[in-house]
Order: sequence, then structure tokens, then C-alpha cells
Amino acid sequence: LQFAGGDVLTLADYFYRAQYYNDQIVSQITFGDAQVMGAQQLIATLGVHLGDGANSFGSFSKWDDKVYGDGGNDTISGNEGNDTLDGGAGDDVLNGGVGNDLLSGGPGSDTLNGGSGDDTASYTNAPSGVTVSLASGAAQATGGAGTDTLIGIENLTGSSHNDSLTGNSAANLLDGSAGADTLVGGDGSDTYYVDNAGDLVIETNALLASGGADTVYSSLAAYTLTANVETLRLVATGAADGTGNSLDNTLFASAGNNVLDGGAGLDTVSYALATAAVAVNLASNAAHATGGSGSDTLISIENLVGSAYNDRLTGDGVANWLDGGAGNDTLDGGAGADTLIGGDGSDSYYVDNLSDLVSETNADLTAGGNDTVYSTLADYALPANVENLRILAVGTANGSGNALANTLYAGAGDNVLDGGGGTDTVSYAYAAAGVAVSLASSLAQATGGSGFDTLLNIERLTGSNYNDRLTGDSLANVLNGGAGVDTLIGGDGSDTYYVDNVADLVSETNTEPMAGGNDTVYSYLSAYTLPDNVENLRILSSAAANATGNSLANTLYAGAGNNLLDGGSGADTVSYAYATAGVTVSLAIAGDQATGGSGSDTLISIERLTGSNYNDSLSGNVGDNRLSGGAGNDLVVGGLGNDTLSGGAGADRFRFDTLFDALANRDTISDYNVFDDTVELENAIFTSLITSGTLAAGSFRSGAGVISAADADDYLIYNSSSGALYYDADGNGAGVAVQFATLSGGLALSNLDFMVT
Repeated sequence: LQFAGGDVLTLADYFYRAQYYNDQIVSQITFGDAQVMGAQQLIATLGVHLGDGANSFGSFSKWDDKVYGDGGNDTISGNEGNDTLDGGAGDDVLNGGVGNDLLSGGPGSDTLNGGSGDDTASYTNAPSGVTVSLASGAAQATGGAGTDTLIGIENLTGSSHNDSLTGNSAANLLDGSAGADTLVGGDGSDTYYVDNAGDLVIETNALLASGGADTVYSSLAAYTLTANVETLRLVATGAADGTGNSLDNTLFASAGNNVLDGGAGLDTVSYALATAAVAVNLASNAAHATGGSGSDTLISIENLVGSAYNDRLTGDGVANWLDGGAGNDTLDGGAGADTLIGGDGSDSYYVDNLSDLVSETNADLTAGGNDTVYSTLADYALPANVENLRILAVGTANGSGNALANTLYAGAGDNVLDGGGGTDTVSYAYAAAGVAVSLASSLAQATGGSGFDTLLNIERLTGSNYNDRLTGDSLANVLNGGAGVDTLIGGDGSDTYYVDNVADLVSETNTEPMAGGNDTVYSYLSAYTLPDNVENLRILSSAAANATGNSLANTLYAGAGNNLLDGGSGADTVSYAYATAGVTVSLAIAGDQATGGSGSDTLISIERLTGSNYNDSLSGNVGDNRLSGGAGNDLVVGGLGNDTLSGGAGADRFRFDTLFDALANRDTISDYNVFDDTVELENAIFTSLITSGTLAAGSFRSGAGVISAADADDYLIYNSSSGALYYDADGNGAGVAVQFATLSGGLALSNLDFMVT
């Protein structure tokens, strides 16, 4: 429909049916300026005008309505939603109903009933200053807007003149608007908006328990908190100064340059609203660039709250309270008994007083980050939820962990380092020379480069930048020499070694697999050969790198680059568990092959393959192979030999495309899933299966103990008792069924599990 100027379109029951029946003929209206509105947008934007005269209007709407009474004595009732009700001229009754409503009576003697929610009475359009009190439920002469009765109202907005607004025992918001206003609060946590130098805030309740925590929002260039008000938030866009009172105040810095003077009491400056990271030092009274909140001068401030970003908060000589908030924060209280509070992010705490308190509030390791305490004390124990401790004391100092997997960084002096619960590491990353440390000793030992240290409940060691000798114990240890030419000695347990120097020496002393565990070398080198008694090798280099096994059954984990992987003797595996995409690998290819997801690799003396977390294609050779697809939708092809095939998670396909040999070419599928997996049969081998596609229903027979065909077209037979899978080229003819695979018994196999290719 298109209308000319002056035309009128009437939509009867439009808003009502739009909400409750959703069958309105007109779904939206497009105006001449191309703005499009539906029913909800129309009533919230344009509102409903009742016109002059005495009107009674009860809103049916559950949306945020705007209803205007215009002239006359009106009764207007809202419903759900945050409604705006304006009585206009006349003696009006406004009922907000549910929601946070805005009620404006206009001239006349009005009754404003907010109902439930957080409701506001507005005198914005009053022709002169008003005097209104929420403490009175009776009719009161406002002075500039008639005689009004206020019920269920929590907040007041004044006129552009000089107003007097008084709250009640609830949490009130008092905004005088323009003019020199008097704002009087009481019990409850009240909020005051100040925008005129003549505004006066009076908080009548001096008892913090009932007076609440009160806040002034100031847009002035300078403001001083009046008595009994705790918090000041500067909202001026330019430079602004804020001064506290005798209470413990919180002053919120603005985006401009601020002078923030706490006055008496223990006062806090908060940068919670900063738009970037801040660096603030309470030891300096001079103006300094915060980085994310202008150039600020802090006077008589004891405490700091950071932003949501990576802040650096520094205290002074008194007891400070520093809260970093979110982000990777650095908190240094300086002298004094300080409280340092972190949150989300990887936080750093500097501790130099026995009474310093570190509180890492986030116990979620994924959000709480990896936190570190830097201690100059002679003895320090990590608090809850903090992972790392670095000893900065140059003399004798002890460090203790908590229940997490901690890293304790040894100091220059003699240390007792106790990991406590969890799998803990002692690191000599800051040692001035190479160290020799053994986890097998619980006595003080001369490290050589870091004093005499006693290590308790430690499972892992990290060396220095020099030549180290790190020895494990009977547990599963991780030994990382770091830079330098290191000697790493393991023992019982499944040990892990990190190698980054061609001269690094790994010695696994236990030759008994049951006690020696399953050991792994992580290599950053371009070529590495596993030493004796170590089972696994993972290439960490992203460039071309070669890996060679030993006489054990090794697993070689391919790296991201081009690899030559030589298993040596033993039944060896190449694993693509860390590939970033699906791989295509065949053990039948002797030369270089592009894997697709892990560089171009050459596999030598490899009998087994493990795929990635993606869609892989794994093929065996003439030997007895073990092929494991891992996660993803994998294609697994055993080839010749008695192979063991596993698809892992996902919809996997197992392909059979080699000549039959019941003794030397019979594969086992260890994890066939009838809901997801498929057996593929190559009809060049399974010659009786002429038609490609899903196996014909009549060509499949299964049952307990079944090992032969029942009729001429029973070409595929499954013994549900043993799991044996047979092919009979002539059905129930004279030919003998040949077993070519073994699956789990008891599977509900059908012809739908087989695909002829």
C-alpha cells in the first residue's frame, strides 16, 4: 500500500493481535525515509497519544510502551515491560505495572504508582523548580508541577530549575538535572547525579550498615564528596578532579586527566572503566601517564583497582590493597602488609612482607591463567590457585607449592623446595651456572650453580642456560635441560626428556619395561636417534627433521615439516596424532610421500600407523600391520598380511582389496561400529559382487555359528558367535568359504554395512 500526504491508515487491534495472536495482516510499515518498523518498534518509538479529554487506558502490551495522555484527567496503566507513561495536563493517575517504568504526571494533581520494578518519577518538563520527597506517601505540593502522590517510586528526576529531591529508605537515584539542586538521601545505597556547582548532596544516614554504599556521578571539573557518601565517579569528558571525605572512599577515574585526593580514611582509586591497560604507582604524588586513563595525580590513596586489561599496579610504604581485575596484571605492593588480588588472566605478584596476602580469586585454570609470585622472603608457601613461585631472595630461602602443578624457580642461595601436591617442577632457569640435581635425593645437594638445595615432592626438573646434569627418581619424571649441553638421566617410571642441543645426552638407566615405564624424547633437533631403553620420540621442530628408533617397539611422532622416520628394529609406529589436518600415508611406499597434513615424509622400517584427529587415509604393506585411524572419518586399508585395524571415533571405512589367504591375509577390525562404520569390498577381488554400491540384501547371511552359505547368492557370511567374516564366491556351491576378516562377535550386521567398490 502507498499513501499520499495527509492520508490516514487505521489498523484496528494491530498491537494486540501482533503480541497475542501473531496473525496481523500488516507485519511491518516502511516510512518515506525508508525506516522500517513492526508493531513493537512502533509502540516503543512513536508511542500512543490518547488525545485531549478524560481517557482511561489500560495497556495490553508486554513490550516497552510509550503512552501520552495529552490533555484531560487520564488514567493510564502500563503492563509488562519498561514503560514510559506521560499524563500531560490534567489530574492524572499513572500505574506503571511490572518493569522499570518512567512516569511523568505533568501539570495538575497526579498520582504516580510505579508498581513493581525500579521506577522513576520525572519532573523534566516542570515550568519551575519542584520539591518532591519519596519518603511521603501522601499528596505533596511539588511547587512546580501541582500536588502529586507518589507510590512505589524509587527514583526522581528533577527539572531544569532549582529542585529539592528527597529519597526514602530504599536505594534511590536522584538526578536534579540542570539548576542548583538539593539531593537528600537516606537509608539504602543511593545514587546522585551532580552537574551544577550549586548542587548539594545530603546523605542523612551516617550509619554505614543502614546508609548503604552511596555514589555521586559528577560531570563537574572538580567535586568533593559530602559527608556519609562513599563513592565518586567522574563522568566529565575532560580534565576533572575528585576529592574524598573522611570515609573509606572509592574514586573512579575518568578518561581525562584527574587529580584524585582520597582525604582521610583508606581510599581507593578504581580504573575499572579504563579503555586500555593502566600503570599506576602510589609511591608517586606527581602526575603520571596511566596509559589507559589520562595523566593522573593520586593523593592520599591507599588502594587501587585495575582495568580489564594488562595493568601494572604498584603500592607505597603503607599497607595497600591492589586488585588487578581481569587481564594479565602485575601487582607490587611495595613495603607494608599488602593485599594483592588477581582474577582472570596470568597475574604476577611481588611479595616482600611476611604479612603480604596474595588472593587469586579465579580457580578456573582456563580463565585464571598461569600466575606467579615473586618472593624476597626467607620462606614462602604458594596460596591457592597460584601456579608458580620464583625466589628472589639472594640468601637462604624456602619455597612451597600447593595442590596444583607448580613450578618453583630456585634462587641464588640455599633453598628447600617442596612441591606439595600435584605434579611439580623445580626450575633453574635463572641459575648463574650449570647445575647438577637429582630427584633421587631428599638431602641438601650442591647444585654447582644455585646453592645447596633440598628438593621434596618434586617430579620434574628444568635446567639452566648452561651445561646441566639432571637425574630423575623412580617416578614418572620430566627432565628439560634447557640451553647448554645437558645430561638427562631417568630411572623407573615413564620419563620425558627434552632435547635441544646435538650434544645433549639422554640416559634411561632402567632396562626393565615393566619398571622403566614408557619413555619419550621431545626433540627440537633436525635429526635425532633414540638412545637405548627409550620407547618414543616426538619431533617438535617445524622444519625438516629426521627421527630414528632403536631396537624397541618405538613410536615416532611426526613433526609439522618433512620427516624421515626410521623405526629401526622392533615393531615400530609412526603417529600423526599432532597433525593439523588429515593425512594420507601408505606403508607400501618406500620413498617420499606427501601426507597432506604433516609435510612430505619417508617411512622406513615402520610396521604400524596412527592417524590424526581429522579424516585420514592409512594403508598397510605386505607385513602384519596395525593401523589406527584415531578421530575423524578415516579410510583404513590393511593390504596384504594379517593386519589389525581400528577406526577410532567417526564414520570409518575398512577396505579389502587384496587376494584371499585365510592364513596369511586375514585382518582383524577391533572396533567396528554398525551405526557409523562401513566395510568396502573391491569387486575385482570379490568377483561375485558385480554391482557396485550397497551389498544386495540377499548376498549376506549371518547368525550364531554360521560359517557357510545357505543359497546360491550368499556371498558374504558373518558368524556372530566368533566374529568371523567369510567370502564364498559360489554361495552354496562346491567352493569353500574363505575367512578374510574378524570383527567383534554379536554385532547386528546387515547388508547395509557393506559397500561394493
